[in-house]
Parts: sequence; C-alpha cells; structure tokens
Amino acid sequence: MTTRKDIYHRIEWIDQCKAYAIFAMVFAHCGGRMVNADAQTDHWIHLWHMPLFFIVSGMVLNEKKWMGWSNYGRFVKSRLKTLILPFLFWGTVCNVWIYLILNYLHMGGGGKSADLGLMLEKYYNFHVTTISATGWFLPAIFLTELLFVAMANVIGAGKRTTIFYLALVAAGLFFLDFDRTPLLFSLDVVPFTIAFFAFGFLFKQQLTANKRLSPITVIALAAAVAACYWLPVEANIRVCHYSPRYIAWLVCLLVSFALIYIIKNSEALIKHFPGYKWIGETGKNTLVIYLLHGEILRVLPFGSIAINSPLATTACQLMVTAGVVALCLLAAHFINRFLPWSLGKF
Repeated sequence: MTTRKDIYHRIEWIDQCKAYAIFAMVFAHCGGRMVNADAQTDHWIHLWHMPLFFIVSGMVLNEKKWMGWSNYGRFVKSRLKTLILPFLFWGTVCNVWIYLILNYLHMGGGGKSADLGLMLEKYYNFHVTTISATGWFLPAIFLTELLFVAMANVIGAGKRTTIFYLALVAAGLFFLDFDRTPLLFSLDVVPFTIAFFAFGFLFKQQLTANKRLSPITVIALAAAVAACYWLPVEANIRVCHYSPRYIAWLVCLLVSFALIYIIKNSEALIKHFPGYKWIGETGKNTLVIYLLHGEILRVLPFGSIAINSPLATTACQLMVTAGVVALCLLAAHFINRFLPWSLGKF
C-alpha cells in the first residue's frame, strides 16, 4: 500500500496538483476583488480547485499509521497540531496585521477604521454565511479527516464503501433544499468534503498507478475539462452551493479526477518548463499561501483597478496572482526557517 511518505518521495506531480489548485484559488479570490473580472472563469475554477484539495488529502492519508481506534487519539492530536494550530495562530496574526494596516496606514480599506474584536469574531465564526473566504478550509479538512477515519474504522475502507459516501452526498444535497440555520464548524460542507476525501483515499491506487494514459486520452480529458467552462453549472463548497444540485457535484468530482490524471501524465512535459522549480515550491507551501494570501489581497488597491478589456483584466489578474504567490513563498521561506512550529512542524 502506498504511504504518504512514499507518494511524496516518488511522485512529484501531487505537489504540482496542489500548486495549480492554490494558484487557481488565489486567482479566483483576486478576481472577486477586481472590477470586470470574468465571472465564468470563477465558476469554472470553483468546480475543481477545492474538491481537488480534498481528493489529494485523501490520497496521502497513511492508513497503516492512522487507521484503527488504537491510533485515533494520536491522529486527532496530529491534526490539531498541523491544522488547527496554524489556523488559530495565523488567523490572529493576520487579523492584527490587517487591523494595523487599516487603522494606521489606511491601505485597502478606503480610509475606514477597523475594530479588531469584530475582525477576529468574524474570522473565527464558523457559520457558513459569515466565515471568511480564507478561514473555512482548515476547520473543514480537520473535521473531514476526523470523521472519515472514524467512519472507516466502523464500516471499513474498501471500495465497497463507495456507495455509502455517494449516499452521504445525496442526503446532504437533499437537505440543502430545506431552510436551515447554517451549522457550526463547517458541518454543512462535510457530506461533500468527506466524499471527495473518501474517493481520493479509496481510489488512490488507480490515481497513483504507474500506468500511463495515451496522449490522445490526455488531450481528450483536457478538452473535456476545458469544455466544462461553458457548462451552466455552478459550485462553491464553502457555501454548499451546487446548481443543479446532483449534476454539479458529480461534475466537480469528474473534473477534479480528470485534472489529476492530466497533471500526472504531463509530469515529464512540465519538468521542461522554466518555472518548474517554482511550481514545486508552490505545491510544497500551499498552507502558507492559503493562510496569508487573503490578507495580502485585502490591502491592495483593487477599487482602482477597472479595465474595460476582458483580456487585459485577465492578464492583470494573473500578474497580481503571481505577485501574491511570490510574496507568500518569500514568507514561507522565513516561516519554515524561523517559525516552523506555527505550521505544526515540531
């Protein structure tokens, strides 16, 4: 059975998957703050960038180390250290930083003052309707992993359990039809995130197999993923928005799997890119980019960016995204060297 360590040592394209997903996330968040950004591109990105993260997280879960009730307490402590500690520490640091920026340097806030208590309250409020766009993922993946391992300890972790996770998605989508108060701690998203995570775990042998797809198959998958750009389908895991419900969730799953296969089978080609090393570093530091990018975007003067040309707007969006990621990578170098404990590395 392939372990987390074996996968990362043997297959670099997993980090590449994470790099493209985190770049797409920053790109979408950047577009959300710009005037005239292409909304259709944002819809397309939401079909796969977060589902892909949950699938990859399932792929690298080491069942030999963590499965079984005897290991469960240790597993919870591990995830508290690597997920919740960074969320709490950097959430507070970033909000204090933005408080100082808005109140004393008056950057990115239109001259408005900010209340630190309200900022922290919003950041750590786990209701789906109020949680910040950069604050929901770590609590969600924490809860997803804990519940998945607990379920796997009860019902097993073989492919025969696939139907159980499909039923979980079906039930979740069904109950979204009812008016309800958003649940705490990202519970609303769990039926969907657990399923993405489970399918990554259950089918990781197929995803990581050494068998290569033919170039024609890879091109066909890439064309299918590109064609989804024009599908009348919308999805946003953070707010449990799938429209149309069942078709949209299935499209998210299929597009994410297709992208994983495309990246895996394009690894040899990607290695020849001038920015290959930069892609690898981005994939290795997705946690830092996730934690810091929103606060960098928040202080940039997006209100003054209004370009009439769609092509020029996209080009500007790409440049800003690349700049933000580069700043985060510089920060990651410092954090990994001097503050590794803040990322759970101790």
